[in-house]
Amino acid sequence: MLVKKSALLSGALLVVALAATLVPAFAAEGRIPVFAAGTVIGASGRYIVTNNIVAPCASSAITIAAPATNVDLDLNGFLLSVPVGCMSPVIGIATGPGGPDHVAIHDGFLSGGGGSIVQPAGPLRVIVIEDVKAHDATGPAIHLTDPTSVVIRRVEITGATAEGILLDGATVKSGSIENSLVRASVNGIVVTNSSSFALVHNQVESTAFPGPPPAGMGNGITLNSPLTCLVSENTVSDSSGEGIRLNNGKGCKLWDNVVRASGSNGIHLDRVTVDTLVLNNNSSGNGFGFAGAIGDGLLNEAVQSMIDHNQLNSNSRIGLDFQAAPGTGCGNTFGRNTARGNLGAAAPPFACGAGPALFPPNSCNGTAGCAVPQSTFGDNLIPGPPVF
Repeated sequence: MLVKKSALLSGALLVVALAATLVPAFAAEGRIPVFAAGTVIGASGRYIVTNNIVAPCASSAITIAAPATNVDLDLNGFLLSVPVGCMSPVIGIATGPGGPDHVAIHDGFLSGGGGSIVQPAGPLRVIVIEDVKAHDATGPAIHLTDPTSVVIRRVEITGATAEGILLDGATVKSGSIENSLVRASVNGIVVTNSSSFALVHNQVESTAFPGPPPAGMGNGITLNSPLTCLVSENTVSDSSGEGIRLNNGKGCKLWDNVVRASGSNGIHLDRVTVDTLVLNNNSSGNGFGFAGAIGDGLLNEAVQSMIDHNQLNSNSRIGLDFQAAPGTGCGNTFGRNTARGNLGAAAPPFACGAGPALFPPNSCNGTAGCAVPQSTFGDNLIPGPPVF
């Protein structure tokens, strides 16, 4: 009997000890459960979704709003949804005076709505989105306007009717988009007005515009007015427009990207872009996306680019193409590039007669009248006489 009492006492002490261990750990975690459609998070804190949430057409599943300034929202592996075709975002961020200020959203699934995560107007100082899968948004899936600092990691987006990821607005934004997949959207990734921004290890597949896309539509990756940027080790395939486009870039590096089967040009640097390093990219098999499509492997209208060690094969027009109005697009340097099997399907806008001489259809120099002409080094491995 004494043994039994002792055993019972030991068991009771064990239970008390376990309770003392578990209860403070749970209390210290301090996460607030979210379980109902239309929830408005209006206070700073750590939140956790505890079940799937289906919102009606006119309501978001969750809205993050002032006066909350710091919000961590753990989706906890659950699905948040708004019916497909409805215009309410699945998660809305209502920014304004007093918050939100720092937002983290992670680890779950989003479906339908007028966007997956939408911040319609700034300012928003910091946002981090990680490990989220989103599909079937009517509009951009992730749409952030005027954030200051953005980190998007390990996101998978499928079936958006506009951009997969759109960062826009006048605020200059820093940050990165990393290790993410955008598939079957109209535009892949678009970033406007950035400084020290990186797009690395992303996959963009099958951006599809119905019919020949207007200029700027159907692109895989587009950067508008970046001040220093890194576009590195991305794969872009089957874009209905251009694969990678840089507009008004200053001091960017495009390195080790693979671009294939774009409807238009594989890589395009516009004529107000300056000081770009284009290194070790493979941009091949572009310009076949629709009836009458044409495209270059690399179309360079920019100034003072350094173009080195790229493979630019099997494109419908030119492999390596320098094009700009007379007296513009000057001062570029190129070497050790390969261009083979390009078709010259249509004449470029400016004749390929400028020096140093290049050799259509694999290469073309259409930049006449430069005070500082193009220069070249090494054997470019382009058919024709060696160019040094």
